[in-house]
Amino acid sequence: MYLVDIPKKFGIEPGRPDWADGNPELLKTARLWPHRIKGEGHFVALFARQGEFKRDKTGTGTDEPLKSFVEFCERILLNPPQGIYRVDRFHINIIPPEFEYTEKLRIIKTGLYLGEEIHGKFEPSQAFAMALDWSNVRTKKGFSADDPELIRYLKGETLFFEGEKGYILIGVERYPLGWGKMDGSRLKNMYAKGWRKTR
Repeated sequence: MYLVDIPKKFGIEPGRPDWADGNPELLKTARLWPHRIKGEGHFVALFARQGEFKRDKTGTGTDEPLKSFVEFCERILLNPPQGIYRVDRFHINIIPPEFEYTEKLRIIKTGLYLGEEIHGKFEPSQAFAMALDWSNVRTKKGFSADDPELIRYLKGETLFFEGEKGYILIGVERYPLGWGKMDGSRLKNMYAKGWRKTR
């Protein structure tokens, strides 16, 4: 759990850290004084939970993107990524804890873009791959820096090795590079096209 900053309007004032242990986080809370607003006076603290899924109010999708993402994480990762999830139609992001959306502002990208659901299946992003901790990944294959197969991957070529069907994280020396998709003994290369080596 973490404190969410409450807007201080209409006579509402921030909390008083000096009345407690001096923690500046208390400034995010609110004090409603009886001589400034109607009522008896109150203290309010708004908490949010890490890892909570949040749907964009303007989104028109169903809850399916959440389900497919959870299934993907259960198969690929030991622990799902922590943070506040935002679902906008079929796209999923982890957003900064204190970021607030407004209908007047058109958002292009915010936080970490995880991927999207296509035909009921979650497809992870390049950014998601590179943000992962190698030790937290179940399904992965690493190459040494001088392995010729690494160059083939970086060029976007198909690789051939045995593995379980589905997505797999590809890396070098325990550092994530991008995704691949196993199909029997063949790896479909999912490395970002704009990043591929041309020579």
